[in-house]
Amino acid sequence: MPRPVFTVDVFGVFRPDQLRITWCDESRPPHPVIDAMVTECWERFLAEARRENRRLFNGRLVRLLNHRLIGDMLTMAVGPTDYANFMGTNYANHARGDELGWEYFGNPIGISATIVTSDGWLLYGRRSNRVACHAGYIHTFGGGLEADERRADGCLDAFGSIRRELAEELAVKPDEVTELLCVGLIRDVWIR
Repeated sequence: MPRPVFTVDVFGVFRPDQLRITWCDESRPPHPVIDAMVTECWERFLAEARRENRRLFNGRLVRLLNHRLIGDMLTMAVGPTDYANFMGTNYANHARGDELGWEYFGNPIGISATIVTSDGWLLYGRRSNRVACHAGYIHTFGGGLEADERRADGCLDAFGSIRRELAEELAVKPDEVTELLCVGLIRDVWIR
């Protein structure tokens, strides 16, 4: 039997007032083995990018700390991480998560959108062959939830983030989107 590609942690229909993402200044705890893995991997990925004349940037990401479903409300607590921590833990060393403890991993949150067009078509894209994860695959549009997108109350707006991603990737203007819904929280079983 084939291994599942994704694990569904939460599913439902969550509107903007039913999703609360709260920021906590809680980075990945230090761990000597994992810290060394991150450093080694990042240096290797940087050297590879230089050889291939690609740009590799250690951007800030948002790390999942925990989530809860209470009634029709999905709440998530998040903290800071970055691309180097993601690459050195979840991406390159995912097989060691159970051994070393997932709480020491980068665990970044991605956001993605399945688009239903006004005439009823589903719209997906093909990922570039130059991206780290799922290169060349047919995929949803999206990116990473970004720490810089916190609102004045300190919470993050996943709906605003996906609007930004759709504008960046497809030039979809905000007034062209008629409805956004969150339908759950899923994990890629390979990189978690």
